[in-house]
Amino acid sequence: MNEARIEVMGDLNPDLSYQVRWRANGDQTPRDGDNTPPSLDFAMVSYRFGPSKKFKLNAGKQILFQGSWELEKNPTLEYQYSDYINYQQNIFTMAMKLDYSINDNNALYLQMYNTFDETFDERHSDFDYDKNGFNSADWPLGLLFAWRGKLFDDRLRTNWSYTISQFADGETNHSIGIGNKLILPKFEGRSEER
Repeated sequence: MNEARIEVMGDLNPDLSYQVRWRANGDQTPRDGDNTPPSLDFAMVSYRFGPSKKFKLNAGKQILFQGSWELEKNPTLEYQYSDYINYQQNIFTMAMKLDYSINDNNALYLQMYNTFDETFDERHSDFDYDKNGFNSADWPLGLLFAWRGKLFDDRLRTNWSYTISQFADGETNHSIGIGNKLILPKFEGRSEER
């Protein structure tokens, strides 16, 4: 079994909720200087507010809200994650996310996140990357904007995102994620481009 996880979630009141998920298998050894065990996928609190409770603020360790359907499925049903998810992106990160539900079919998201959990030097050492003369950014943060929609009576779902981030000093990364899902009575297909 590649994926075994334990998840605890609940509502403290109608507006305040929490969610925590641990990996029960895999690498359980924390890296030097990392106080968060790698087995902790996320631990966050959410608060709904505003007129008709259309806003929600999430804070804590959470999933990077990029345009990808891979992380939406139960991890025990996702046979293999892409190389982008496994190696190129920090998908479980410290972040704050603001959600706005436009209506039942469309929502917008703004997320500010820590680019990687480890330092610039640790990241390059752990993966045996060459630094190529680069140094760590003073503020290794990212900002993500996403739109999720349900179109054509929920037959087509969109999961699009744009991200701007910095990890190396003076080097800005831009990323676009376009995830689409087609849902028919006896068929479901998805496409993802990054």
